[in-house]
Amino acid sequence: MYFVYEGQEIHLEPNKIQQFGNDLVYADILLCNTNELIVRKYKGQEISISTKKFTPFFNATFPQMNVQIQWLNIQKTADLNTLIDIDNSLVNNKNDKIPLTLAQQKVLNVKNPKTFDSRYEREIIIKNLSKAIQVFVK
Repeated sequence: MYFVYEGQEIHLEPNKIQQFGNDLVYADILLCNTNELIVRKYKGQEISISTKKFTPFFNATFPQMNVQIQWLNIQKTADLNTLIDIDNSLVNNKNDKIPLTLAQQKVLNVKNPKTFDSRYEREIIIKNLSKAIQVFVK
């Protein structure tokens, strides 16, 4: 099954359609330009599809003109949320070196991540952040 969203065919995988009470819900979240719930007909029932609005990052140098409309599974949602947290840290912390957790280091593909919080230069974080968000924009 598929539906058209902003001119793009969005395919639904049957194994990700789940019964929730009397309703059907889709397991993944659609990364797009809105936070509005999408409801479509599926085999005589309505299926609810959660969305997440892509908001451009303040500190990324990569052009972020358009979101790459895509499904976010649990891991991709966690990665995107971690990147958003990193961007917010850069906004709120004006120091030259910024502490990163192990999870943040991994999402940024830091070489030799450390198991404890470690400080990294702002420019390196921005460079890695700009690379990491490329999968979410076109």
